Amino acid sequence: MTVGRTLLKSLLSAALLAAGLQAARADEWRTTSSLIGESKYGANFQHYDYVNPNAPKGGTLNSVVPGTFDSFNPYVVQGSPAAGLVGFGGGLLYDTLMEQATDEGSTSHPLIADAYKYPDDYSSATYRLDPRAKWHDGQPITVDDVIWSFHVLK
Repeated sequence: MTVGRTLLKSLLSAALLAAGLQAARADEWRTTSSLIGESKYGANFQHYDYVNPNAPKGGTLNSVVPGTFDSFNPYVVQGSPAAGLVGFGGGLLYDTLMEQATDEGSTSHPLIADAYKYPDDYSSATYRLDPRAKWHDGQPITVDDVIWSFHVLK
């Protein structure tokens, strides 16, 4: 399973982002996390302004990065991971519970999750997984997968 550390980072960053928001009821599901007020996309967020949902699908992307690597595991303690494996939104291999918007600072929208909630004291965050979230082989991403990733990276 490759969701790993990025899920942990997403959990922690979303919890921190929630701390900067206006207090909400513990049972209120939210679809946007923002430190700077309301997102320009609103609650019915479908796609970013810079994304064409009707763009052609398929093809090949060739990308060159100078340097070297000795592991496809981006979380190695020693060695050099291959470029592009981690970064905003998990890079090229990993998806996160929430995705940081590139056109709105300090704002995140659901990716694997479809919503989250937190108590008035900001002591935790609870995520609801999007039922459309799937692994590369079409299997659904489960709560157990997220828990496994969290424990492996602790």
